[in-house]
Amino acid sequence: MPSNALRLAKDGNSDGKIDLFNHADAIFSVANYLKHHGWQSGITRQRQHEILFLYNHSNYYVDTL
Repeated sequence: MPSNALRLAKDGNSDGKIDLFNHADAIFSVANYLKHHGWQSGITRQRQHEILFLYNHSNYYVDTL
């Protein structure tokens, strides 16, 4: 994940800093990660599973989300 943080992290609270321990920044960053990997409105459940699985290689995790 560190290499992704450098490329995909976002400043979600517009304070000029990216702090992944800040909820707004973390949420915007995860959303950007998912979008980067193909998440979009209306994708199939199978595609959602594939994209979430890229983030965490656990079917249990993906099914829980």
